[in-house]
Amino acid sequence: MSGTSDCKAIPDDDSQSSATSASTPNSLSPSLRAVKCEGVPLQPFQAVERASYAQERIWFLHEYLADPTTFNVTLSYAVNGLLRPAEMADAFRTVANRHESLRTAFFLDSQQSPQLHQGILAESQIEISIQSIDTADVVDESYMSIKDHIYDLQKGQTMKVAILSLTPSIHFLILGFHHLVFDGFSAQIFIKDLQSVYSSGEPLPPAPNYRDYAVVQRQSIQHDAFRESLDFWKTKLANLPPPIPLFAFARVPSRKPLDSYQIHTVQRKLGIPLTSKIKEVANKVGGTTSFFLYLTALRELVFRLSGQQDICIGISDAGRSDKESLQVIGMFVNMIPLLFRTARPGQSFRNLLSTTTKQVRTALGHSAIPYQTLLDELSVKKSPYESPLFQILLNYKMGSTESAMLGECKAENLWMDDARTGLDLVFEVEEFVDGDCLLAVKGQEYLYSKESLEFIMSSLVVVLESVTSNPNIPVTNIGVFEEKSISHALSVSRGERVYPEETTVAHLFEQHCLAQPDSIAVKADGQFLTYRQLRDRAQQLANDLHRLGDMSGKPVVVVCKPSLDSIVAILGIHYAGCIYVPVDTEHPEERLRTITQDCDARAIVHHDATTDLANSVAGDRTLVNTSQLALSEAFSIQSTPKATAYILYTSGSTGKPKGVVVSHGNLTCQILSMRRDVGLANETVLHQSCVAFDASIDCIYAALAGQGTLVMVPPEVRRDPEQLASLMASEGITYTQMTSSEYHNLLIYGNEDLKRCVTWRNAFCGGEKFLSSLCPLFKGLDIPSLRVWNRYGPTEVTVSSSMRVIIGEGAAEATEVIPCGRPLSNYSVHILDDQRRPVPVGVPGEICTGGGGVAQGYLNNPRLTASKFVKNAHATDDDVRHGWDRLYRTGDRGYLLADGSMVFLGRMEGSTQVKIRGNRVELDEIETTILAASDGKILSAGVCVKGDNADAILAAYLVLRPDISSDALPPFISSLSKSLPVPRYMRPSSFIAVRRLPQTTSGKLDRQALSTLSGTAIPIEAHNTAPLTEQEQAMAHAWTQVLPDSVPLSADANFFEVGGNSLLLVRLQKLLEARTGTSIPLTALFSAPLLSTMSLLLS
Repeated sequence: MSGTSDCKAIPDDDSQSSATSASTPNSLSPSLRAVKCEGVPLQPFQAVERASYAQERIWFLHEYLADPTTFNVTLSYAVNGLLRPAEMADAFRTVANRHESLRTAFFLDSQQSPQLHQGILAESQIEISIQSIDTADVVDESYMSIKDHIYDLQKGQTMKVAILSLTPSIHFLILGFHHLVFDGFSAQIFIKDLQSVYSSGEPLPPAPNYRDYAVVQRQSIQHDAFRESLDFWKTKLANLPPPIPLFAFARVPSRKPLDSYQIHTVQRKLGIPLTSKIKEVANKVGGTTSFFLYLTALRELVFRLSGQQDICIGISDAGRSDKESLQVIGMFVNMIPLLFRTARPGQSFRNLLSTTTKQVRTALGHSAIPYQTLLDELSVKKSPYESPLFQILLNYKMGSTESAMLGECKAENLWMDDARTGLDLVFEVEEFVDGDCLLAVKGQEYLYSKESLEFIMSSLVVVLESVTSNPNIPVTNIGVFEEKSISHALSVSRGERVYPEETTVAHLFEQHCLAQPDSIAVKADGQFLTYRQLRDRAQQLANDLHRLGDMSGKPVVVVCKPSLDSIVAILGIHYAGCIYVPVDTEHPEERLRTITQDCDARAIVHHDATTDLANSVAGDRTLVNTSQLALSEAFSIQSTPKATAYILYTSGSTGKPKGVVVSHGNLTCQILSMRRDVGLANETVLHQSCVAFDASIDCIYAALAGQGTLVMVPPEVRRDPEQLASLMASEGITYTQMTSSEYHNLLIYGNEDLKRCVTWRNAFCGGEKFLSSLCPLFKGLDIPSLRVWNRYGPTEVTVSSSMRVIIGEGAAEATEVIPCGRPLSNYSVHILDDQRRPVPVGVPGEICTGGGGVAQGYLNNPRLTASKFVKNAHATDDDVRHGWDRLYRTGDRGYLLADGSMVFLGRMEGSTQVKIRGNRVELDEIETTILAASDGKILSAGVCVKGDNADAILAAYLVLRPDISSDALPPFISSLSKSLPVPRYMRPSSFIAVRRLPQTTSGKLDRQALSTLSGTAIPIEAHNTAPLTEQEQAMAHAWTQVLPDSVPLSADANFFEVGGNSLLLVRLQKLLEARTGTSIPLTALFSAPLLSTMSLLLS
């Protein structure tokens, strides 16, 4: 039986209520005997009053949603004893008639500004059935029938009861109510009254009237206390955080508009010992009740799962502040938003509990303001995608019982189905008088699986156990996750171990050279070198280097354009036992000099094409020209697995490039793991990467250490996707490595030539987020042997640590979220929290990589090395013996899937996150939304910020499908802009058409260059002054008939910004239905608030 505090799953309101007036709510005379609701005659009423705010909110959603059973409340009881069914039915009728709420009908009046009213009937319209049954299966059928019953609110049909008798001493009661007239606390009142009437056979005196509560509630708006409370909330909610993001383990990446709520629930009894401990700690440590401890534990769990710094959580309030209201059945429940900031460093749970209690008690002192009024007064923006203010609610009840006496019969709870809510998650805490507690987690089915809800439940219990065992624990040390979930995550985040042989890539090359000396090793500019020729030239370079003195372990900077000479350079340096330090010849000379000085290069290797540049960079360092190598004898390889293979320079936060030091053991681990996991052999590898990036080294040794052929792409061809595609086809390329942006251009502009490249077997995509738009482009090539891989790994882990087949043989089932894949053999990819603790599958944190590919550190930067390359507390003994005892903290954010695949979420610091007039915006999200909404007409999009502070705007640069005419472009973009399913502040203010998006030298989208890119601006009028179309005129006329004020209407007028609200939207729907004969769903009207888009619904 329900407890004494409730807000049972109150749904969020996705639109405004009209109930904000401070005028007397009695707009209709109480003596009115009959009224009409939109032309529908109703039976006579004893009294009529304006509905309460909560009733208006629920009624609107009842009309708005497609499922009319959303707000049904259904309860069932098993009754043991000699029940008298007929007398029980009479008792039900007596109790229903005692309470006005259970004999109330609801209707909109016919005024210009429609208002929802409650009409009090003389008799309750309760439906009661009495049935003898032969099997208990009928109970389930009857329960489902009542659960799915559609109540006629206009006729006052809001309650339904079934009394089922299996034997003279075994019975079942099934009760159904509509949430408009019944909240959780009402159940306790109803059962108590039912006990009394059934036992005594005598009626009870009339209960206080719910309609009086509705009157007082509206009159309170005129009082000073209301204004004081409103000022309180305006201050508290002045800086609302963005909606709590979906947890990483959600089934979908983003919320969607809902026209029905499909909820599933998990429950768990805490047990009396833990429940008692919670009460004890709350009382002794916090001087408070267990409710506040549950709330404090929940807030910490949400912080951990969301990774946010500020969140808003809702709590339910019974709304019964006086003794009389405790006797009234009705809809009293209110919801209160609470803003929380993440705990201070070092803050204890004891202190957090205390501060949370004070904060909530202060808020409860201002809880009389209805939730809907709060939304209206604060002008909270409405969105069909998430509930306003908060998306997570805590509902707490105490004093519940699991059984009750009905005369001499014992009634025990069986099942209960509550009204459904549009919130993401509802946490319910129900404390029973026997000392136990029932926890329930309810979630939208499309957002979270039942397994995810179980995980959330388990995590909340772990938090409760942790804080009750040690209330003084620092908040950052609170246990949140079960050990078994941590162990599982560590297990799946570890790639298979096949410890590589002690060798180097130079030795692997040598082996292939001996086996196939006359096979072509590398091609460039119409020339080639066989394995023997390449080895000979590499040995010549190694001899020349060693003539300079002892060069083992010394850095050698390579200033070569992509060519045969550049491959001779890397191989010769590795034969010599030197350190390969490549630079991009297109970078400014000052940057090349900085790199040369930072690594203390002993020599500069160049070729004829870069002699002048090499001289400029070298200073007093020795130059070695690969075009002028001296003939020499064979040279044995000097490199060793523990020695440094190369130093690659990447961008540094200080503006100075930082050098990543990678050993031969790291490089060999990567090459052999790739060969094993992918099945590489005798590949023809396309080398089109900048030589100063790790993708270049990956391609070089994927070919040369694997009996393959390397095809070097001239710079001018690399920039031309059509020429590049032609080269791939003519050379029979089998292996490519590019970024998403590079593949996009290649597939768009080189499509026909690529179809001829039937040898293509493996396309690796890395360096930036994999674009889902690539999938149909790759599939359109119709190359059966082609596998497309998503590949992840920063330079510091030696090219890559995770991979996954996205298209082709071995591809996993397609999902909206594209993972980066499982760890490679001999790699580990752990997800750690901010205390470097592993988190379970599905929980986001920092991506930290371990295994044989973890680089040695940063050159000449011990402090940064120490902070980024840390001890791996989870390394196995075998890993430690191989020296794989460190983790690299990538600074990337991600989470694991159940199979160990990692999903990349972005940078920890949110490098694509910007603020537009105080609103946080993810540029990636806007780009993805534009592509998704364009129906394939936009091939790629890049969004950046232009201007500063108040003048800042979002600009979208678009690569359009070639067949879109210039005449069709403005209306298409205008329509796209207006219909983008994102908040207004996330809609770009300008759209610029470009041929292609700029890229950095590593092939990624260059956001800095994007803002200065020239293109064709596509005009979009912010205020449309064009004449209205015929359909727009018809819709505008309908608007003027329901809007409270006469305002000029343009095509881009917004219904909710010119005086409309949720109730007026319903009236508009009815008006349009009367005129057109077609009912337009409220969801469609709500999702198309602009006059131009709403008018399209008329057709």
